[in-house]
Amino acid sequence: MLPERCFIRKICIIAAVFLLSLLETGCLIFPTKMPTRIRGTTEAQIKKSDLDFTFIKLGATRRDEVAARLAAIDTGSPPQFFWGRWAESSWGVVGGVVTGLDPGDAMGGTGRHWHCHNILIKFDNQGIAEEKLAIEDGDTLWHELVAYSRHLPMAPASETIRIPSTDARYNEIVLAAESIKFLGAKPKDDVTVNFSSPALIHLRPHFRKDLAQPELTCFTLEVDHPSAAVKRKANFCASGQQLAQIITYLDHLPAPARWEEK
Repeated sequence: MLPERCFIRKICIIAAVFLLSLLETGCLIFPTKMPTRIRGTTEAQIKKSDLDFTFIKLGATRRDEVAARLAAIDTGSPPQFFWGRWAESSWGVVGGVVTGLDPGDAMGGTGRHWHCHNILIKFDNQGIAEEKLAIEDGDTLWHELVAYSRHLPMAPASETIRIPSTDARYNEIVLAAESIKFLGAKPKDDVTVNFSSPALIHLRPHFRKDLAQPELTCFTLEVDHPSAAVKRKANFCASGQQLAQIITYLDHLPAPARWEEK
């Protein structure tokens, strides 16, 4: 019995040393509770009291009051609605570095997990709140953003929308009256897709998990055109105002071009 106990004790010691060595090299990760932190769209930390939405009374509260009191979470919303977004963290990991964690909180072998939240407030023609939705990232948020954006007035046909791209291949996306242009890092990479023949445009969001910067909401615009050998697509990030302009543009594409939300 004694030799067996010694053997078990040796195994435990070896296992403990092995685990400690993994922890020191950052290969072992433990989840842990952390003090709650909240970040708004200004990248500054905010308090829980800054997320008090009880002052919003449907049929009474004006948009300018909402904009003033919730400026810290404003995504850059158009006049017709307010899109508030913030990131909250109360958990993290110790013992290693994990892809996607906020580098600013990854000190001493620790890192935070962030989760984004949203609030949508719709206003009537007089700028009075008529609808309020607290909503998580996902398909439902995307469908509501599309629906809210469709209340915006259409821009003049001669006005183009220029969107900086986050891709290495394309610098900019230009939404014009009769075409979509992908401007490359080099002139030879420029691509123009005209709407004179059928074109199917897809716009889809990327609501990233563990995102410590809630102001960064990114999308992929993809054009499937019969004249193109391959699909053309580019990624970009946009504010609430810019997103609403893009959706309004897509809603007014000249036939036979059309678009889909995903």
